[in-house]
Amino acid sequence: MANESIHIYPQFAKSLVNGEAKIDGGKLKILLAGGLYTFSDSQQYLSSVKGELIGAGYEPGGAIIKNPTFTVMNNVGTLKGGNIIWEDLTMDNIRYGIIYDDAPTDKKPLIAYIDFGETFDILNSNFEIIWSTRGIVAINIE
Repeated sequence: MANESIHIYPQFAKSLVNGEAKIDGGKLKILLAGGLYTFSDSQQYLSSVKGELIGAGYEPGGAIIKNPTFTVMNNVGTLKGGNIIWEDLTMDNIRYGIIYDDAPTDKKPLIAYIDFGETFDILNSNFEIIWSTRGIVAINIE
């Protein structure tokens, strides 16, 4: 995907301040959603996300982002974590990746979403998300 972009949910800051999200060493996941997913500034928790896809090689709730870390340097907070791979995935209508904190049992705060730039299908193939060496997301802290 040449035109993918990552966006932080505006309500994520509220989840951090309220102590609801733990991104450094937490249990972060990414799920796949279709073209019917609609972003809203008011979305704060996973329960507000509609449109998770189903398919062979995919577990509901998505994949775990292994070894998440959050570091701050020069007023920039950077979230890093392990790359994602779904093996032998068969799925139609993929458009978004939704990153969230799966640790809180009741709220599951949203962190960021990836817009892959176009809707696409995968048939019995590996699908990988390889994060930038700069990290998954960066947040200016001032």
